[in-house]
Amino acid sequence: MKHISSHIVTVICTVYNHEAFVKEALDSVKDQSHTNLEIFIIDNGSQDNSRVQIEKWVMSNSELDIKVIIRDQTINYCSSFNDALFESCGAFIIDLSGDDVLLPGHIEASLVTLYKYPQAAVCFSDAEVEEADEQKKFYEMNKFGPPIHRFGYVYESVIAHYCISTVTLVFRADHLKSEGGYDGALVYEDFDILCRLSRQYPFCYNPHVGVKKRILPSSFSASQYSNRASSLLGSTLRVCQKIKQMNQTDIENLALYKRVMYEAFHALGSANFDIAKGFLDIARELLPRSLKLRIFSIWYSLAIDISSIYPSLRKLRKK
Repeated sequence: MKHISSHIVTVICTVYNHEAFVKEALDSVKDQSHTNLEIFIIDNGSQDNSRVQIEKWVMSNSELDIKVIIRDQTINYCSSFNDALFESCGAFIIDLSGDDVLLPGHIEASLVTLYKYPQAAVCFSDAEVEEADEQKKFYEMNKFGPPIHRFGYVYESVIAHYCISTVTLVFRADHLKSEGGYDGALVYEDFDILCRLSRQYPFCYNPHVGVKKRILPSSFSASQYSNRASSLLGSTLRVCQKIKQMNQTDIENLALYKRVMYEAFHALGSANFDIAKGFLDIARELLPRSLKLRIFSIWYSLAIDISSIYPSLRKLRKK
């Protein structure tokens, strides 16, 4: 399809201590059937030999359109990504972690779907999730999605549940840039940008398995509910506060209530009590007479610390 192949796709690959994986990640970009690519490689202050691996790969692939950003010190991920985003020329944007892999045909399949649904801001697909030598499909594990099977609005679903495989996202660049890119005040990007884009635009879905996502013990996301000191929970609270301002209907507010109570449980369980209070404050504005809210409020007021057994409880909830 000539009209698809003529468009540049920008892949922004962020690397942080990924020396064992970055070559495979970059090869997976080069080997895509869609070859009209602009590749940004950002080393965000790695302490291992990632930089050496990047330099070797760039030298071996000099025919490609590659731009390299090397940071001596790690900076905020969202701000780092935005630096590349607003220098990019592509009509479509992919955010790739240096330890993940684009599976064959992912870009082409996503672009075909985006061309079929020109109103859509984003195309997403399924993913292969690899953790501790176990591999599963994202939507085999996730009972809440996909929230659409072809095309439509997903705002309420995104608020309430983790229902989109964010590593598979292919953005329309103009939509992402018009939103100002990622929010540099946050320490992670996906929940916020999904909410902001889905508030305004429909999304589209292609059921192919597009990305292999590695979940490593060292992954930043693994610290989401760290006991007593979770920076990610603070960003989640900020996003929920933003959602409260964006919401327009009772149904949307009910979706937000589900989200903040879910996050409040994890904040309380991990003894992040100050952040838990923020989630409970939002819940109190939405459903002040909720029994669950009363129970969680008592938990907060008594500062009952179960953080020593909380990791085990999380594992049980996943089963």
